[in-house]
Amino acid sequence: GGGAAAGGRNQAAAGAGRKEGDATPARKKPQVQKWTQEEKDLFVTSFNTHGKDWPTFSLLFPNKTKSSIKNFFQNYKEKLGMQKVFEEKFATPAELATIRKAKLAKEGGLPPGELEAGEGSF
Repeated sequence: GGGAAAGGRNQAAAGAGRKEGDATPARKKPQVQKWTQEEKDLFVTSFNTHGKDWPTFSLLFPNKTKSSIKNFFQNYKEKLGMQKVFEEKFATPAELATIRKAKLAKEGGLPPGELEAGEGSF
């Protein structure tokens, strides 16, 4: 059996020529593509229908990675009104509570842990 050993050497030799060093092919940096205005509009319209259904967004935007789709939402959710849509149409009561607590903490209100302790404790 020298076949497996020879195959291993060939793989190592092929990998040695890559410019990324020891990075695996899966770690290659995808080319960054800016979102066009048309894509932004489609994203917002689709979000109003599908919420955070990221697999659907992957089908709508085949040239975007899952990460770029989620990052777009995180970066534009307030500016494009998607956070409000999410809260009004899609958020569960638990998600709404988490959002409210985060907003209070960010605005310098009560720390999230103290919110429940102070409510209705007469």
